[in-house]
Amino acid sequence: MAQDQEQLMRDAFKFQSSLEAYANAILHDWTLSKDAVQEAFIRASVKWQEIDEDRLFNWLKKVTRDKAKDLIRREQKHSRIKTALDDIVDRHFDVHLTKKLHEKNMARTKVIEGCMGQLRPEALKVMSGFYKERESCETIADKMNRSVNAIRILLHRTRDTVRKCVKTQVALNE
Repeated sequence: MAQDQEQLMRDAFKFQSSLEAYANAILHDWTLSKDAVQEAFIRASVKWQEIDEDRLFNWLKKVTRDKAKDLIRREQKHSRIKTALDDIVDRHFDVHLTKKLHEKNMARTKVIEGCMGQLRPEALKVMSGFYKERESCETIADKMNRSVNAIRILLHRTRDTVRKCVKTQVALNE
């Protein structure tokens, strides 16, 4: 059982991104997904003394799923959601979303962030515009006063650079 509420909640928040992705797979709505995870965290903060620290991730995953299902029930008044799809999502995440996989994904995210941090400012600006801002190559080219073809080439080379860096870093960490 948990010894310290504050530490348990710090540990819980480490799983936030994976739990939100899990809830989104069920709900298909990021806002509702964040709500489901927040409700799970609230419940954890209330029942912190009853939670086994070693099973925290599984406990949060179950509560998140239950909260997501509650939100679906509320939303079903307005629209019908196929239960077969829910069952498929549940089975998929029960098999594939584990604490070990979460930790592996977080380690990989840190590697990607490190590789992105090594990019030249121009390459980082193109990657950010394309992926984060969801801008087209044409829009990025206009902003940077470059040709569309130059942006496409830079984007391709930058992706290749990041891919090679990640592959190298992952190999070093294993």
